[in-house]
Amino acid sequence: MVWFSQVSVRQITAQFLISSETLILSRSRVSDDSLNTLEALKTRIRDLEKQLTRGDRIKCLICMDSYTIPLTSIQCWHVHCEECWLRTLGAKKLCPQCNTITSPGDLRRVYL
Repeated sequence: MVWFSQVSVRQITAQFLISSETLILSRSRVSDDSLNTLEALKTRIRDLEKQLTRGDRIKCLICMDSYTIPLTSIQCWHVHCEECWLRTLGAKKLCPQCNTITSPGDLRRVYL
């Protein structure tokens, strides 16, 4: 059994692309739409891999910047900057991402 943490994103995406391309090309009639879809998927995967290497995946969804002091709510487990959380919870006691009832006492520091 292979654990997910032992498999890299590149291995999964490469395997997905190979199996997808084989499936599409193995059919007797290959349509232009299928080939365009495959190329769009390849492009999207390359873009996501670039984002992973640049570290763009670690950003606050409120201020759209890198986390300054990341906090998570124990009610919904969403992560945002401390300043963003406190500003949002000052206006209403809801998670800005999913509207779950949250209070400042539910926030915990996350060490990334």
